[in-house]
Formats: sequence, C-alpha cells, structure tokens
Amino acid sequence: MTNGLLKKIKGVALAGIVGASAMVGTEEAKAVPIPWNSFEDCVKYHNSDYPQYGGKSTDYVANSINFQDQNGNAVVNNPAFSLVYIVETSSGGWFVAGGLDGSGNSASGWFNAKSPGFTGFVDGQTANTEDVGYWEALIDLNGDGRYGTYDSETGLFIADPGERIHNLQVSNFQGFQTGVGTLSAGDVSGWYTVPEPNSVLLFALGAGALDGTNIIRLQIAVTNLSSFRLECRDSLTNTVWASLGTFAATGAVTEVSDTNTVPTRFYRVVSP
Repeated sequence: MTNGLLKKIKGVALAGIVGASAMVGTEEAKAVPIPWNSFEDCVKYHNSDYPQYGGKSTDYVANSINFQDQNGNAVVNNPAFSLVYIVETSSGGWFVAGGLDGSGNSASGWFNAKSPGFTGFVDGQTANTEDVGYWEALIDLNGDGRYGTYDSETGLFIADPGERIHNLQVSNFQGFQTGVGTLSAGDVSGWYTVPEPNSVLLFALGAGALDGTNIIRLQIAVTNLSSFRLECRDSLTNTVWASLGTFAATGAVTEVSDTNTVPTRFYRVVSP
C-alpha cells in the first residue's frame, strides 16, 4: 500500500504566461510557499482572464468521487478536498494545468488551454491516471480551511499531516476542448487515513537536495511504522517503480541517500 506521495526532485519548472510580467506586473525574484486553500492557489493564471492574448479555459465537474478509509470502507461524506493536475512542457518543465475543489462526492473547477502565449491542455487531452502527468490531491481533515502549501519555484506540494489523498485514480476524463460548456472530469477514487483521537498519522517525504556529487539526500518522516521502503522511477511514463531498499525509521526524520546521474527522478515511500 503506497502513501501516494510523488515528488519531482530535480528539473521542476512550472510555466505560466509567456511574457506575463509585462502584462500583469513584475513577479518577485524568489517565490515563497503559499497556503493551498484551493486548487486556484496552485495554478498561476486562469487563462480565460486574458482573452485579449488568446487565453482560454474550460470548466469541469466530477460527480463520481469515491474515497475510502484505511480499512477500505467508502467514505460517504468526505470533507473538503482539492485536486490539481500537473503536466510536462515540451521543454521539460512542469506546470499545473488546472484542478478541482469539492466535498462529499462531487467537485468542480477548470483547466487551461494551451496556446502560443499560454501553458495548458491541447485539444483532446485527458487527465486520466495513466496519461502523461500526475495528480496531487489533499483533503481538509482537520477543518482548518487549508490543505498544505505549494511552492511554485520548486514545484513541491507539502500536505498538512495526514491530509494527502493516496493512490488517486482518475478515469473517463472527458477530452479537453473549449467553447462547449462544462465537461466531465470523470470518475475519481482514492483513499485517505481517517484519524482517530490522539493518533499520529503516517506522513511524509521531506526535503531533498543534491550535494554536488550526484547524491540526493532525502529526509523522510514517518509515524506508526518502524520501517519503510523507498522506490523511484525516472519517468512518469515508466509504470515500474524500482526499490531503493527498506529502511528502519530512526527518530522523527530518517535520512536516505540516492546516487544517480539522471536529470529527473521521482520518489515514493511505501509500507514495507
């Protein structure tokens, strides 16, 4: 059972409007993590706000959302949750194309269209789980109105403890097009750990950094487990995860190193 934590360590670059600073003001030189209260906090622009530059977006709804708890039981009345979809650009960067916010078993949102001046979906593109791209999904279990933080500079999504939706699966996502009204975001499923009083939840993959010798050091925090397995893959299109080994949890944070020479690598933590 995986914790659904997928993280791009190197080569992250989230794209926005080409030349956007000339249109909407100069951006800060260094971005800071922002609270994730809605998927709209994670996508830099709503392209339809700039029709004079050819920006387009399309609304989507999902009415078939089925989350389960850690015991496999369907959760009938889900708290508020937020989903974003991240895709790769032709230049190797990454950007949030759009997303959905919802509660219970339904959600709504929008996705941007790609054009010469904007990043987004091309006509016919879908966001099913097996497509090129990946979902980040968080849920507001503690009811504080936020899901975590998002850093547009590094591309990292940091969930509040216990509030990540794991193993998110999306199917029947309607192919993107504009000018046709609201489209279906398909069937969505996943699971999350429903906390019990005074319990401490399993979470998270912490910071990773290269030390100049092709070694990346990952700081991994887990609770309620004495050990964990670290897996990796070098492409989202590769369906096979390679094991980097099983490690004993040592204190609040366990540091694990990986030596590699590839430009991009994805990691996930799974129970042993």
